[in-house]
Parts: sequence; structure tokens; C-alpha cells
Amino acid sequence: MDSALADEIKEFDENIFPGIVKYVGSVKKRAVEVVDAFKSGNWKGISLLAESHLKNIQFLLSDLKKKQSDLENFLNPEKESELESELVNLKNKETLSKNKEILEKCVKLLKNLHLNDLCRRSLDTSAITRKNSELINLAVIKQLEKGVNKELSDMGINHLKLKMSKEGSKGTLSHKLQLSNSTITDFDISMVLSEGEQRVVALASFLAELESSNNQNGIVFDDPVSSLDHKWREKIAKRFVQESKKRQVIIFTHDIVFLFALTKEADSNGISNIVQTVTKIGEKIGVCDSEVPWIALTVNRRIGKLRDMIQGAEKEYKEGEIENYQKEAEIIYGRLRTTWEKAVEEVLFLDVITRFTPEIHTKKLKNLVILKEDYYRIERGMSKCSIWLPGHDQPAAMNSPFPEPQELKSDVTELEVFVKELRNRSAINN
Repeated sequence: MDSALADEIKEFDENIFPGIVKYVGSVKKRAVEVVDAFKSGNWKGISLLAESHLKNIQFLLSDLKKKQSDLENFLNPEKESELESELVNLKNKETLSKNKEILEKCVKLLKNLHLNDLCRRSLDTSAITRKNSELINLAVIKQLEKGVNKELSDMGINHLKLKMSKEGSKGTLSHKLQLSNSTITDFDISMVLSEGEQRVVALASFLAELESSNNQNGIVFDDPVSSLDHKWREKIAKRFVQESKKRQVIIFTHDIVFLFALTKEADSNGISNIVQTVTKIGEKIGVCDSEVPWIALTVNRRIGKLRDMIQGAEKEYKEGEIENYQKEAEIIYGRLRTTWEKAVEEVLFLDVITRFTPEIHTKKLKNLVILKEDYYRIERGMSKCSIWLPGHDQPAAMNSPFPEPQELKSDVTELEVFVKELRNRSAINN
């Protein structure tokens, strides 16, 4: 028996291996004894064989055949797949067993997450948003869209038609303006409209929304017509005056043309209006004056302002502050000259043509009565003012004395008398 066979037997059954070794040893010994006996002829003393363990070997053989059969079955692909699946299952069970406590915690956590998710879904506001969207669309959006387009039409933008799309999220609803005649919707209309159109659309949207409300709260506008031309100024002025019939309207503006349009429209509709000028005087900021800026004053109000200025200048004169008096007098003559110009526009030509407005009132031409003497009086009055304007240097040879307060008053009175005569003449002719 070679060593390989011995090792195999040991591997199969360690307990029978010593007996087999003993048996094989007794066989080898007896074989030697038989050979010797054959040679000598003495057959006495031949030893007996040890126990053969044949039954154990047959049992081992039977067991090996069974294992052989099992191994042959393992070569069957279906059986192999089944065994592999079972192996995986066993390994998984082993893993589960090792991590049982962790898995129980995970299951509990997942159950809690599921319950939390059910709670969250029960609080979902999407249904509210949908219903809100439906109600808003029926009750507000369509009316607001109609109102915006009406406001735009009233302001002179007839080429632009807008529609409103609604957007909802998390229980809130908002709307977005879009071009109604455009097939493209995913763009901002500010990319298409000019700056002026955007401002008018913003005003129209605000006024349309205001129109749909039931309140009469006051409203404030800050430079509402910046970047707009005169045609829109007048339309917006009319719209603001109409709105002022329902509520207080406060408007801040730097635009004199717009101021003229507002006051004219308010006066024609019998709407009381108060004009305040906010300016900076020296280091003081935000100084309020109940008058409009000088450029916007009528002739009569300018004459009144000139008389007030003369009183201040006269005080300087009486106190001996001649230099201060002369500075104030120069300003008075400058404003007196512009008042002569305003008188030509407002009184002599009866506002047939008015600066800062596009209209020409041709019907007023029938009331015009202009005499040659008017020209001479205007020329004389404006020339007198020009002599004493700031920046005008008189020739040294003239050496004319600076007008005293009484002469200043007389020059303003001359304009006042001229204006009264023109108004009386126009009234008689009318």
C-alpha cells in the first residue's frame, strides 16, 4: 500500500486505518514465511493473518459510491443552480441573524417614515392651490386681463394686447403678463417691450388691479412718466385726474410738461389740486413751497412773486446792504424779462400756442387784437430788463446808476398795467 492510498484511507476513515495497516503487515510477513517454507520444505510456524477489516472496507466503498453519486448529481446544471440558490439563501439568513437588532430598528424607522409621509400628504396644499386657481381664474384673472387691456387702450397703446397666465405653488397663486398674439410663452415681456411701453404696462396693471378693488385708499406715484413722450403724458394725466375723483392721488414729478397736463386736466374737470415745490436752498434740503416752479407760473402769479421779491430787496436797500440789494435786483430783472415773454405767450397771443404742449388753439385767433404800440412797449420793457441782467456789463461811459427800489416797482407796474389792458381788450373783442 503506497503512501497516497494510505492518505486517502486516513481521509475517509481514520479509525479503521490502523487495522488495515496491521492486516497488510501480516500479509507481507506471511508471504515471506511461505516463500521460505517452499524453499526449505518446512511448513510449520507460518503466522496467521490479522483481521482483514473487509466489512469496514466494503462499508467505506459503499459510502464512497454514494458520495460519487451525489457528486455526479452536483454536475447537473439544474441541481447546481438550486444548490447555489440555497447557498445564497443560507448566507442571507446568516447575515440577517447577525444583524437582527439593526434590521429591527430599520423596520421601525421605515414604518415611522411611512406614517410621516401619510401625515405630510394629508397636509398637501396642492388641492387648495388648484381650487384657488380655479376661483381666481373665474373671478379675478379674466376681469384683470380685461381691465389691463382697457387701461392700455385708454393710454394710447392699441397695438399691444396682453393676456394673463396663472402660476401656483405651495398654496399661493400669482399671475404673469404675456403677449396674447404670440405663440411663444416662455419669455419675459420686458425682453420685447420698450422702456416706455414697460412703464405704461406697469401703470395699466396697477390701475386695473386698483379698479378691481373696493377700497378708496390714497395712492402715490413717483415720476410715473419718466422715459415717456408727450402723447402718453397727456393720456396718463387724464387717467390720474379721473382716478382722483375716487381717491386722493399724490404725484411726485420733475416733468414740467406733465405738471402742465395734470393741472390743465384737473382744472377742466373741476378737480381741486394743490401743487407743492420741493427744492434745495443753500444747505437746506427738502424745502417746500406752495407755488409751482417759476417756469410753470402764470403771468399774474409771477407778478405777485416779483412784488414779494422787491420787498425783500427794498429791505436790503434800506439797511444799507447795497451790494446784496443789487444782486437781488439783478435776479428780479431776469425774472421780469421772462415774465414779459410769458405775457406775450399767455396774454398777447391768448395761449394760441403754448410751450410744452402740442396743441395750437386756432379758434382763439379770432380774439387776438395786436397793436403796433404793443410791440414798442414789449421791446422797451424787455430791453430795460436786459440792461441789468446778471452777466451783462455796461460800458463805462454810460455810468448809469443802478435802479432804486421805486424804479423796480415802477418797471413791474408797467408790465402789470400792460397785461390788464391786453386782457380788457381781449374781453371786449370776445
